[in-house]
Amino acid sequence: MSSSSSSSSSDTIRLLPAHANILASVQEARAAWRGRRDAAAAAQGFLRIVQEVPSLLRELEVELGESLGAYANELYQEGAMPTALWLMDNATRSMPSSKILAYEQGCLFFRARQYLPALDAFQRALRIDPGYFAALDALENIKNLSLDRWHFRMLNDLNRNTTYQLALRRVLLEETIRLGRAPKVMDIGTGTGLLAYLAIEAGAGKVIACETNPVLCAVASDLLCTKEDRVQILNQSSYDIQLDGPVDVVVTELVDSGLLGEHVLPVLRHARKHMLRPGGRVIPHAAVVYARVIESTEVRRRSRLLKVDGVKSSWWGGRDSGCEELSEGGRNSKSSSDGSTNKNNDENKNSLPNVRVDETYTCESLTTLQHRCLTEAVAVIEIPLSHPPARANDASDASLTEDINLEVIADGQADAVAMWFDLILLPSDVEADRCAFSTDPERKGNGWDQGIYFLHASHVVRRGQRCRLRVAVIQDQLSFKLVDGDTIQSSSQSSSPSSTSVPVEVGEMDMSHLNDTHHIQAYRQALYILTSRVEKDRQPITAVVEWSGNYSVLGFVAASVPTLQSAPVTIVTGNEDSAAALRTWGQQGSDTPLCSVHVISSIDDKTGSKLMKLLPQALFFPPDQNSERAAPPSHHVLVIHDLVECSGWLRQGAIQEARLLQSVLNASTATTTASLLPVAVSVFVQGLEAPALLRQNRLEPENLLGFPAGRLLDGLGVRKFQGLDLNNTVEHRPVTAITRAFRVDMRSLIGTSRQCEEEKKDLKEVVARSRVELPVTVAAPGATLHAVSFWFSLHLTTPRTDGGNKNDDGVTFNTGPTGPGQEETSYRQGAILVGAISIVAGQLIELEVVWSVSRGIDMVVLGIV
Repeated sequence: MSSSSSSSSSDTIRLLPAHANILASVQEARAAWRGRRDAAAAAQGFLRIVQEVPSLLRELEVELGESLGAYANELYQEGAMPTALWLMDNATRSMPSSKILAYEQGCLFFRARQYLPALDAFQRALRIDPGYFAALDALENIKNLSLDRWHFRMLNDLNRNTTYQLALRRVLLEETIRLGRAPKVMDIGTGTGLLAYLAIEAGAGKVIACETNPVLCAVASDLLCTKEDRVQILNQSSYDIQLDGPVDVVVTELVDSGLLGEHVLPVLRHARKHMLRPGGRVIPHAAVVYARVIESTEVRRRSRLLKVDGVKSSWWGGRDSGCEELSEGGRNSKSSSDGSTNKNNDENKNSLPNVRVDETYTCESLTTLQHRCLTEAVAVIEIPLSHPPARANDASDASLTEDINLEVIADGQADAVAMWFDLILLPSDVEADRCAFSTDPERKGNGWDQGIYFLHASHVVRRGQRCRLRVAVIQDQLSFKLVDGDTIQSSSQSSSPSSTSVPVEVGEMDMSHLNDTHHIQAYRQALYILTSRVEKDRQPITAVVEWSGNYSVLGFVAASVPTLQSAPVTIVTGNEDSAAALRTWGQQGSDTPLCSVHVISSIDDKTGSKLMKLLPQALFFPPDQNSERAAPPSHHVLVIHDLVECSGWLRQGAIQEARLLQSVLNASTATTTASLLPVAVSVFVQGLEAPALLRQNRLEPENLLGFPAGRLLDGLGVRKFQGLDLNNTVEHRPVTAITRAFRVDMRSLIGTSRQCEEEKKDLKEVVARSRVELPVTVAAPGATLHAVSFWFSLHLTTPRTDGGNKNDDGVTFNTGPTGPGQEETSYRQGAILVGAISIVAGQLIELEVVWSVSRGIDMVVLGIV
């Protein structure tokens, strides 16, 4: 929410007749603040005026808050943070009804790394105005910085908590008897401080707890403040701590759902050598890993680049690589641009670029991941933690390695190994004394996900076969390899020359996006239709800019459209790594390298000076032509902009980037016309019953064993969630009809640089706002509204206006849940938590939905009728 107001540009105030004696002071303060000329003078002037005449606060609140915030930030930059904090505290105490001052104070606390006071300040602002979107957004940011959502699930895992409690009680009692004193404990990666609390309750004399996350460290310090004489919280890595003497017990839960992803092995090696006294104890003792082989098309899409049979519009084939030509009315028969058939297209298509996912595994809940089990689950390896093995750099010197024979129980394609583990806290030959708990997906109350380890080369397996799974600990990480079965060739095994190059590593969601043929098909169809229309209008496209994220390939899609082959294509990407990868891929066309594709990185400095220099050159001159040639008198530039991230949120900074591009076009010496793709964006909303989101957002006191986390952590529950799979009815179900909140024309959204300057648009401006009524549709009694989900429809072309098919709505691409008969895409959806509201069929949920440039989609429930 922008705090700008029309009053900032006015020289009068509505209450002026009653206070004529302060007119000169108001005008002086406004003159100092005009153009942000003198924040110190403006802030002090406004503060004096409002303290003298409190009734003027409402009229001058925006100017006072903004100038005071700017002045405090100047003091901070000069190293005078105590003065800045004192000044802001003085202002908020004298004007407790000002939401803007409370918000600015929160921002200042955050800069000072005083996170809990910042949290309190933002909450005060929202108590004054619950719909203050700037404070809502700031509060959301600090909550997300504070802790990941899995902390709530972990703290609510009663079995995990009680198992650690029992282990600490046993070990500390034994050590107290043996040493004749209360033991000293080191808690590595304390998080919110639960294990430190349990250690004190179990009899530790002193607990030293370390945590690298500064916000979590502040949370732990606050939660354990009543025990500060026995607990020391350090915002440090354990590698950097210098103890005044060794500790008797080291305790940690520095394990993730994939077991070794948080580097527990090297951490415990260091702790044994530098922190633990000889004969000291380490908790946990070991982990037993269980695994099974699974088939999952979702995992397959995210783990390797696929060559999809029958898809002839894929981006990796070079210019016009046998794509199905699309006409104004849709798809033609399978003929290419030269009139030949495509029956040999797959044989002519080039091998895939050498791309692989940079992660070896992901953490997913097997209860919600769509998959098929190809083998039974078996224990595959036990990993000692209290006495970690030496580091193995490759398979040849791995001391921890096992070959396990697995019986195949179903025909299928092996895509991944799903694993979980028993964490054994104490050594014992008696199972009941080992204090173990499992991350098995079938365990009730389990707060853990499971590790899904990618098999980068797929294997076909047959029921009744036995396949061999090799498990090892290499470079202190788990490694799984299927060494039997019929291997399916993947991109990393391609026979093309490109496969010998260094592979490009991308994130799993980037890989999924590269495999999204539905997305690529929609943009290709839109490009054919758009270029057909502009050719008819005799306004051919002379240049293309694709500005859609790090590894987007829509620029290559444009380059393969025959009618655009004479237009240079510029791909603007987020960083130099992705730019280098896209340049490499552009040279891997099937017949002709995409020499007219120019790739540049948008990362330079805050002013975008690099883009201002490079874009005109890339737009108006093909890379293989003389750059000194005079620019043509006119250009028609096609701008391709994929606004939505695969997570379901609007891509951060997308509108600002588009406005920068608009300013480049406006500043060019040639006359330029721009076409936009998409032409418009619609936002859809739907109410959800989603108790799974609540479990990631609040604590159950009975699960905490007396740990007072709820006092603070319940205030850290977030509102916004991303990455929801609304096709998954296990975790949420729709309770209202789907409703379109608004449709935004891209031209009005981006505008021109001249318009932006004239209107002095703030980067936090609201570009669309709508009041929506969601009809409750669920018939079952006792339904509850927990969240409102949202997604987008990208309108890639406009409907025909020349008397064509009246049902033609243009080409659209929907990022929402997949309907019957629709091809699944890489996109997930977003949601905003609204609490727990009881609803019945026939009611209407009144909702305000807002799209702001800097914060994306936000919404609040106004009421139910």
